[in-house]
Amino acid sequence: MMSDIASPCIPRGPEYLEATFGRIVRIWWAYCWRHMLYGGGAVIVIQAIERAIGLGERHLLLSLSSVLVLMPVQVVVLGLVLHKQFRHFSIRLVASPR
Repeated sequence: MMSDIASPCIPRGPEYLEATFGRIVRIWWAYCWRHMLYGGGAVIVIQAIERAIGLGERHLLLSLSSVLVLMPVQVVVLGLVLHKQFRHFSIRLVASPR
């Protein structure tokens, strides 16, 4: 009857996957389209606000306000991608050995 006793589960270490071109492209695309969507939306809102307060027709992509808005947008988008479950893998942060 000893064989009926469940053996203790020994936790395995993380399974590391090779950073293949296909996986890298999937991660890049997940970041890129979200950044274009959220960043583009943020730039349109900032442009509307700047025009409404009379800052004129200066080139928005070179304005300091667009840079200040896009930096936090990039951080949010990166957080979304880090939490994304891809088809055959996910991105996880692993603590460095001490």
